[in-house]
Amino acid sequence: MLILRRYGVMPVQRVATLAGADYWHADSDFGRALARAVTLKRIRPLGIDLYEPTEDVAG
Repeated sequence: MLILRRYGVMPVQRVATLAGADYWHADSDFGRALARAVTLKRIRPLGIDLYEPTEDVAG
């Protein structure tokens, strides 16, 4: 998620807003993209609703 690379740690709702998730085909598309980024270790969750880029992405 390039948004987190650019801005750093942020709440998932802010990531969704910056990613334009309101305009994606379905609400679940953003959730799947977020989950995929976590699976690929591009981002990591910090608690309930915060995410940060991993070192591989941030570096």
